[in-house]
Amino acid sequence: MSREIGLRRRLINLNGMWFYRASISLFAIGGTALIILGRTESPFIQIWVPPWQWREITYPLTLFAFILSASELLPAGYLKRNLQHPIYAGVLLWGGAHLISNGDLASVLLFGSLALAALVKASTGLYRSARQSRPPAQISIQWDIAAILLGLSVWGLVALYHGPLFGMALDLPV
Repeated sequence: MSREIGLRRRLINLNGMWFYRASISLFAIGGTALIILGRTESPFIQIWVPPWQWREITYPLTLFAFILSASELLPAGYLKRNLQHPIYAGVLLWGGAHLISNGDLASVLLFGSLALAALVKASTGLYRSARQSRPPAQISIQWDIAAILLGLSVWGLVALYHGPLFGMALDLPV
Protein backbone atom coordinates (compact mmCIF):
# COMPACT_ATOMS: atom_id res chain seq x y z
CA MET A 1 0.00 0.00 0.00
CA SER A 2 2.96 2.24 -0.57
CA ARG A 3 1.11 4.08 -3.34
CA GLU A 4 -1.78 5.05 -1.07
CA ILE A 5 0.47 6.74 1.51
CA GLY A 6 2.73 8.42 -1.03
CA LEU A 7 5.77 6.27 -0.27
CA ARG A 8 6.06 4.81 -3.75
CA ARG A 9 6.67 8.10 -5.52
CA ARG A 10 9.16 9.27 -2.86
CA LEU A 11 11.21 6.06 -3.09
CA ILE A 12 11.26 6.16 -6.88
CA ASN A 13 12.34 9.81 -6.87
CA LEU A 14 15.01 9.10 -4.26
CA ASN A 15 16.76 6.10 -5.82
CA GLY A 16 15.01 5.19 -9.08
CA MET A 17 12.57 2.53 -10.21
CA TRP A 18 15.04 -0.37 -10.04
CA PHE A 19 15.82 0.31 -6.38
CA TYR A 20 12.13 0.68 -5.58
CA ARG A 21 11.23 -2.63 -7.21
CA ALA A 22 14.13 -4.43 -5.54
CA SER A 23 13.18 -2.98 -2.14
CA ILE A 24 9.52 -3.87 -2.50
CA SER A 25 10.44 -7.40 -3.64
CA LEU A 26 12.71 -7.97 -0.66
CA PHE A 27 10.09 -6.49 1.65
CA ALA A 28 7.45 -8.83 0.19
CA ILE A 29 9.69 -11.91 0.51
CA GLY A 30 10.55 -11.01 4.10
CA GLY A 31 6.92 -10.31 4.94
CA THR A 32 5.82 -13.62 3.43
CA ALA A 33 8.47 -15.46 5.46
CA LEU A 34 7.29 -13.74 8.65
CA ILE A 35 3.65 -14.56 7.87
CA ILE A 36 4.50 -18.23 7.35
CA LEU A 37 6.61 -18.33 10.52
CA GLY A 38 3.91 -16.57 12.54
CA ARG A 39 1.17 -18.85 11.24
CA THR A 40 3.13 -22.03 12.00
CA GLU A 41 4.26 -20.89 15.47
CA SER A 42 0.95 -19.47 16.66
CA PRO A 43 -1.08 -21.42 19.21
CA PHE A 44 -4.34 -22.95 18.03
CA ILE A 45 -7.18 -20.87 19.45
CA GLN A 46 -10.58 -21.91 18.13
CA ILE A 47 -12.93 -18.96 17.62
CA TRP A 48 -15.72 -20.83 15.90
CA VAL A 49 -16.28 -24.26 14.39
CA PRO A 50 -17.10 -24.06 10.69
CA PRO A 51 -19.59 -26.65 9.48
CA TRP A 52 -17.81 -29.45 7.62
CA GLN A 53 -20.01 -29.03 4.54
CA TRP A 54 -18.77 -25.46 4.09
CA ARG A 55 -15.35 -26.78 3.14
CA GLU A 56 -16.78 -27.92 -0.17
CA ILE A 57 -17.72 -24.31 -0.95
CA THR A 58 -14.08 -23.35 -0.49
CA TYR A 59 -12.84 -25.45 -3.43
CA PRO A 60 -14.75 -23.71 -6.26
CA LEU A 61 -14.24 -20.30 -4.65
CA THR A 62 -10.47 -20.75 -4.51
CA LEU A 63 -10.46 -22.13 -8.06
CA PHE A 64 -12.20 -18.99 -9.27
CA ALA A 65 -9.76 -16.90 -7.20
CA PHE A 66 -6.83 -18.57 -8.98
CA ILE A 67 -8.44 -17.91 -12.37
CA LEU A 68 -8.99 -14.25 -11.52
CA SER A 69 -5.41 -13.90 -10.28
CA ALA A 70 -4.08 -15.55 -13.44
CA SER A 71 -6.06 -13.14 -15.61
CA GLU A 72 -4.18 -10.24 -14.00
CA LEU A 73 -0.88 -11.67 -15.28
CA LEU A 74 -2.00 -12.05 -18.87
CA PRO A 75 -2.74 -9.44 -21.56
CA ALA A 76 -6.21 -7.98 -21.79
CA GLY A 77 -9.06 -10.44 -21.76
CA TYR A 78 -12.69 -9.80 -20.88
CA LEU A 79 -12.12 -10.69 -17.21
CA LYS A 80 -9.35 -8.14 -16.90
CA ARG A 81 -11.25 -5.47 -18.81
CA ASN A 82 -14.45 -5.85 -16.82
CA LEU A 83 -12.86 -6.21 -13.39
CA GLN A 84 -9.91 -3.85 -14.04
CA HIS A 85 -8.00 -5.39 -11.11
CA PRO A 86 -8.93 -9.08 -11.04
CA ILE A 87 -6.08 -9.98 -8.67
CA TYR A 88 -7.70 -7.98 -5.88
CA ALA A 89 -10.99 -9.78 -6.48
CA GLY A 90 -9.05 -13.06 -6.50
CA VAL A 91 -7.29 -12.36 -3.19
CA LEU A 92 -10.57 -11.20 -1.64
CA LEU A 93 -12.29 -14.38 -2.82
CA TRP A 94 -9.36 -16.57 -1.70
CA GLY A 95 -9.28 -14.97 1.76
CA GLY A 96 -13.04 -15.18 2.14
CA ALA A 97 -13.07 -18.82 1.05
CA HIS A 98 -10.46 -19.68 3.67
CA LEU A 99 -12.43 -17.82 6.35
CA ILE A 100 -15.40 -20.08 5.53
CA SER A 101 -13.48 -23.24 6.35
CA ASN A 102 -11.07 -22.08 9.10
CA GLY A 103 -12.27 -20.87 12.47
CA ASP A 104 -9.03 -20.50 14.41
CA LEU A 105 -7.62 -17.13 15.43
CA ALA A 106 -4.45 -17.33 13.30
CA SER A 107 -6.47 -18.15 10.17
CA VAL A 108 -8.98 -15.37 10.84
CA LEU A 109 -6.16 -12.86 11.30
CA LEU A 110 -4.20 -14.07 8.26
CA PHE A 111 -6.98 -14.56 5.72
CA GLY A 112 -9.13 -11.73 7.06
CA SER A 113 -6.30 -9.20 6.87
CA LEU A 114 -5.36 -10.27 3.34
CA ALA A 115 -9.00 -10.04 2.23
CA LEU A 116 -9.31 -6.61 3.85
CA ALA A 117 -6.09 -5.40 2.20
CA ALA A 118 -7.38 -6.60 -1.19
CA LEU A 119 -10.64 -4.75 -0.61
CA VAL A 120 -8.77 -1.51 0.20
CA LYS A 121 -6.44 -1.91 -2.80
CA ALA A 122 -9.37 -2.66 -5.10
CA SER A 123 -11.25 0.45 -4.01
CA THR A 124 -8.20 2.72 -4.38
CA GLY A 125 -7.28 1.02 -7.66
CA LEU A 126 -10.72 1.66 -9.10
CA TYR A 127 -10.46 5.30 -8.07
CA ARG A 128 -7.01 5.58 -9.66
CA SER A 129 -8.20 3.84 -12.84
CA ALA A 130 -11.09 6.27 -13.14
CA ARG A 131 -8.65 9.20 -13.01
CA GLN A 132 -6.19 7.73 -15.52
CA SER A 133 -7.24 7.30 -19.09
CA ARG A 134 -5.37 4.67 -21.05
CA PRO A 135 -5.90 3.67 -24.64
CA PRO A 136 -8.07 0.55 -24.71
CA ALA A 137 -6.11 -2.66 -25.18
CA GLN A 138 -7.02 -5.23 -27.79
CA ILE A 139 -9.40 -7.57 -25.95
CA SER A 140 -9.32 -11.26 -26.82
CA ILE A 141 -11.14 -14.28 -25.42
CA GLN A 142 -7.93 -16.29 -25.85
CA TRP A 143 -6.49 -14.57 -22.75
CA ASP A 144 -9.54 -15.54 -20.71
CA ILE A 145 -9.15 -19.15 -21.86
CA ALA A 146 -5.44 -19.00 -20.98
CA ALA A 147 -6.34 -17.57 -17.54
CA ILE A 148 -8.78 -20.43 -16.96
CA LEU A 149 -6.19 -23.04 -17.94
CA LEU A 150 -3.41 -21.39 -15.93
CA GLY A 151 -5.64 -20.87 -12.89
CA LEU A 152 -6.90 -24.45 -13.05
CA SER A 153 -3.35 -25.82 -13.36
CA VAL A 154 -1.95 -23.81 -10.46
CA TRP A 155 -5.04 -24.53 -8.34
CA GLY A 156 -4.63 -28.24 -9.03
CA LEU A 157 -0.97 -28.17 -7.99
CA VAL A 158 -1.71 -26.20 -4.83
CA ALA A 159 -4.62 -28.51 -3.97
CA LEU A 160 -2.47 -31.59 -4.55
CA TYR A 161 0.45 -30.31 -2.46
CA HIS A 162 -1.54 -28.30 0.09
CA GLY A 163 -0.65 -30.74 2.89
CA PRO A 164 3.13 -30.68 2.47
CA LEU A 165 3.18 -26.95 1.70
CA PHE A 166 0.82 -25.63 4.37
CA GLY A 167 0.37 -28.48 6.85
CA MET A 168 -3.29 -29.10 6.04
CA ALA A 169 -4.16 -31.77 3.50
CA LEU A 170 -7.33 -31.21 1.50
CA ASP A 171 -10.14 -33.71 1.26
CA LEU A 172 -10.96 -33.08 -2.38
CA PRO A 173 -14.17 -34.59 -3.75
CA VAL A 174 -13.28 -36.88 -6.61
